Amino acid sequence: TVTNWNWDLDADGQFDDAFGPSINFQFTTAGTFNVGLQIITDQSETAAAYKIITVNAVPTVDFTAADVCEGTTTLLEDQSTITSGSVITWQWDLDNDGLYDNGTGSSITNDFGSAGTYVVGLQVTSDAGCQSTTSENVTVDPMPTVAFSVEDVCLGDQTEFTAISTVSSGLVTGYAWELNGNNFFDDATGTTASTQFVSDGNYQIGLQVTSDQGCVNDTFQLTTIAPFPFVNFSFDNACQNNLVQFTNLTANVVGTIGYEWTFGVQGSSTDVNPAFS
Repeated sequence: TVTNWNWDLDADGQFDDAFGPSINFQFTTAGTFNVGLQIITDQSETAAAYKIITVNAVPTVDFTAADVCEGTTTLLEDQSTITSGSVITWQWDLDNDGLYDNGTGSSITNDFGSAGTYVVGLQVTSDAGCQSTTSENVTVDPMPTVAFSVEDVCLGDQTEFTAISTVSSGLVTGYAWELNGNNFFDDATGTTASTQFVSDGNYQIGLQVTSDQGCVNDTFQLTTIAPFPFVNFSFDNACQNNLVQFTNLTANVVGTIGYEWTFGVQGSSTDVNPAFS
């Protein structure tokens, strides 16, 4: 009957590294190892045998994911390495549920939908069946909102534009204006811009803003430059102490216009067609 089981795990010829009919041992490096077992019976008889054991390499798992802006797909690229053998499968966890069932392949893309930080996991498997996993934070930066206000829209005036832009995290750091209708944002920079239009009409004015994370958004807004109205009026023959009806003949009116009538020092009116005595 076998009474002793003695193991040589470091191939030094000494059966003194572990004892028992079965053992667990963790090799810290990949490679081939000569492992020996010696048995002793109750009759003090001994026997020994050696076998070559192959320990396969575990992949070192890693991946890259550059920060992207909201509305842009994120590229996830495997960067895993292995000292021997090869990585043959890649499985991704994109919803942080601990299951690697959202994508396969050494590189994938994903649209996370909204700005925020997302935990992404990758599990790789070698050709020997050894697995390794990792998880990393992936950042999706917010897009800035973009709008602007307009002041002084009469022909001949300097028209002023003021940016109204925000971003949910970070700062809006760049402003570029499109003022001449060529669709290039190269006419002015800064939070405000101004220009004097040479003729009345409708103009598409554009503003492009950039956040400190490099996210770019733009908008166009129709701006109407109003011409100066041609002021004129007529009136009935005036008789002392009788109401005189004035008829407004103002032309070339764009948009809403107000009227201010002055009757010397005797009174005034804001009616379109006033009567005065």
